[in-house]
Parts: sequence; C-alpha cells; structure tokens
Amino acid sequence: MTAIGRTLHRSLTMLDLDGLPNTGITARISTEVARVLAESGLGKVYRELSTGDRLQPPTSSAPRRGYVDFAVIRADVVVLVIEIDRSDKRFSLTKLEHFRERGAAVIWVRWGKPTRLQVPDGV
Repeated sequence: MTAIGRTLHRSLTMLDLDGLPNTGITARISTEVARVLAESGLGKVYRELSTGDRLQPPTSSAPRRGYVDFAVIRADVVVLVIEIDRSDKRFSLTKLEHFRERGAAVIWVRWGKPTRLQVPDGV
C-alpha cells in the first residue's frame, strides 16, 4: 500500500458513519478523501475526471467514457486516481486499470459488503 493509501485507510476507518443513509456515507467518505488529498501535497485534486478514451466495459456493452471520483494531477500528469463505491462495479475496476496502465497509482475505496470481484494487482 502506498503512503497515501495508508493515510486514507487510517482516516477512513476512523469515520463515524453510524446511522447515515447510503448517500450520506458516500458523501462523508468523499469529503474525507478530498480533505486528505488536499493536504497531501501530491498535486491538484480534481473531482469527476473523465477517462478521455472510450473504455470497453467488462460486459458486452458498447465502449463508453467513464469518470473517476477523484484524480490528482501534477505537471499535467495523472498521478493518482480514486474510485468510491458501495457495491461491486466492474466498470470501476476497468477505469482504475485504464489509469494504472498509464502510470497512475489507483485506489478503490469499496465500502459496504466485501467485494466478490477479483481485484487486480495494483488496485
């Protein structure tokens, strides 16, 4: 796990999410991720960054663009990408792998029930 991954893990596991609806949990996690990234000094933090290219979903659907929840860009290079999901979303992994193949560190903040998906190395 990267240093930013460890920092996020510590910070997110300390959140009090009891009694919040799912949308409230996602919002609270997003706020905390944004805070940690802003304080990290890794680069400029973006919300909802496009994949740019059309990506082939892991289903038989047509290729489509996607958006990642957070990206950190330094010197015009995406250095970190984060997706936040309550449930298994195969396309989230597709988006993360897309950025990882281009040299970015990637983190999947998956909350709720444990994932049943095979998570690729490096995610």
